[in-house]
Amino acid sequence: MELLKEQDEDAYKRHFSRFIAEGVGPEDIVELYKKAHEAIRANPLPAPKVDKLVSFCYFRTNTTLRARNSKSLLR
Repeated sequence: MELLKEQDEDAYKRHFSRFIAEGVGPEDIVELYKKAHEAIRANPLPAPKVDKLVSFCYFRTNTTLRARNSKSLLR
């Protein structure tokens, strides 16, 4: 992060725009990751996921050989 900031300021701003918006600089990254790892160690279980309810499900019905042949004859 520091290397990119020194080499190309525009690329740094594009690549790390969310970090910049949150006010996180190159020196804060190590602490950010340490806090994340501590939180994971405190509660390693993943959050329960809510299943999405599918309201519409479309399936094509299979056509018989006779129906396919008659359709090709109509063309």
